[in-house]
Amino acid sequence: MIVSAGPTKYTPKRDKYSRSRGASQFLNLFCAKDGAHLVLYQKDGPGALRRLYLDRIFAPSPQSDWQALSNLAEVPNLTCPNCGSLIGSPMIYRSENRLAIRLNAGTFSKVRSDGTFNPLETTTETTTES
Repeated sequence: MIVSAGPTKYTPKRDKYSRSRGASQFLNLFCAKDGAHLVLYQKDGPGALRRLYLDRIFAPSPQSDWQALSNLAEVPNLTCPNCGSLIGSPMIYRSENRLAIRLNAGTFSKVRSDGTFNPLETTTETTTES
C-alpha cells in the first residue's frame, strides 16, 4: 500500500526579522529551465528576491532541514532536483549574521502562495525572475 502525503499548510514565522521588514508572503520557487519545484519560502518585506534565508525555507525536505544547520560549510548549493542547474550558493548575510542561499538571477521563477505545500504539485509555468 502506498500512502501519499497530502497538502500541508504553514503559518508565517513572526520574529524580529519579519517585524522589522513588514508584511510577509509565501513564495513557491521553481527552476527556470524545467519548472521543477525548488522550495516554499517566506519572504519578509518588499523588494527583489536576492537570497533565501535558511530559517525561512518551509518545504520540501531536505531543503527545509537546512534550518537546523549552523555552519556555512554544511550548507549545500541549491540545485534543481531534475536538471541539476545551480540556482544558488551558500553565504552568510553579514549584517544579520544569518545563513542564506545567494540566488543566481534568471535561474528561478516564483509564484505567490498561501503557505500550502502540496508534494503532488511539483511543476509550473511561470515568468523568470530577473
